[in-house]
Amino acid sequence: MNAPRILLSGLTAALALVSALSSLPARAANCSGVGAWSATTTYNTGSKVTYAGGLYQAQTSTTNVPPNYCGSCGWWQSLGACDGTNSGGGTSGGGTTGGGTSGGGTTTGSCNSSTWAAGVTYATGAIVKYSANGNYYQCTHDNPGYDPTISTWFWSPYTCNGGGGGGATCNALTWAAGTTYATGIVVKYPANGNYYQCTHDNPGYDPTISTWFWSPTTCSGTGGGGNTGGGGGSALKPGACPQDQWNYMVSAAATLGMPADFAILLASVDQHESSFGAGLAGSPSAGDGLMQVQPATRGAYAGSFSATFGHVYNNSASDQIAMGALIYKDMINLCGGQYRCGCMKYNGGPNYVPGSVDAYGRPIYAETYAANVMATYQSWGGTHQ
Repeated sequence: MNAPRILLSGLTAALALVSALSSLPARAANCSGVGAWSATTTYNTGSKVTYAGGLYQAQTSTTNVPPNYCGSCGWWQSLGACDGTNSGGGTSGGGTTGGGTSGGGTTTGSCNSSTWAAGVTYATGAIVKYSANGNYYQCTHDNPGYDPTISTWFWSPYTCNGGGGGGATCNALTWAAGTTYATGIVVKYPANGNYYQCTHDNPGYDPTISTWFWSPTTCSGTGGGGNTGGGGGSALKPGACPQDQWNYMVSAAATLGMPADFAILLASVDQHESSFGAGLAGSPSAGDGLMQVQPATRGAYAGSFSATFGHVYNNSASDQIAMGALIYKDMINLCGGQYRCGCMKYNGGPNYVPGSVDAYGRPIYAETYAANVMATYQSWGGTHQ
């Protein structure tokens, strides 16, 4: 099993670096004569390419690594948005508050927005509409097109009167008697079509009767069918994943505001780290739990965990999954929304880059770990990269 080696001092430094970089003014680059990036070309250190309306310079030799993939990994450096002389595929226009209006667009309090697109450079203050869920987001820090539903440091939900964002979405399961539900999970009750949120862990009590365990809620996600709604899509429970653990994963994804298929990623991590708990018996790392989070890391995240999930970490199965989810979200945010890069950093630490070694000089095989986790995640229907 691969225990994630999360180095908190590195995490603090990385977050500080992100903050510092975000305050830099946007740059315009002359892309004249620079070729477009190609997946089949090997680029040497110093090579320049255009990609998604921006100019990039290789920081190491790369092949088939898109310039906007894992910005913190050090493969490419952004030199700014093309100034229009030759973008090699279009400038970054449409990434500010210009462009079409949102929804009705002309009512009082309406806002100008563009449709969000990956790889487009957005400036602080820009408003976008996210096509997958119909919601609006405002750019809080300049970024090269990070996903608003994942990179929450760079984006904040925004209410736009000229069409709106469809209200809050939630991940919802169809309630079933006898199924264990964790605090925070949202279900759709098939008999009346209403939504309820679990207020206390319970083994499947009826939401319309056991009102101490359930509270009525509203949900604009699709819900039902055993899938998760909202967050840009739906996710089916992988067949190998135990139902109770899947419920915890759906609950964690909902609490963290992550896309629906983030629960699938958590299931893949759970399988690779502990075989859904079956691999823990007799293991020296059994105490690290389903998601293999080491004690020092759990301690460092204790405050954040309590603030996010509303209770002190208790090492239950639901909390083991929630803790892993919290850390995973942080690592994904460090990677600008890239799941694969987040996997590497979950396994190798927040400062991990390909070729890193541990304190004893041994190579860290986080790329292999990430490749295995992502292969399972995508085979189960996950769509993020």
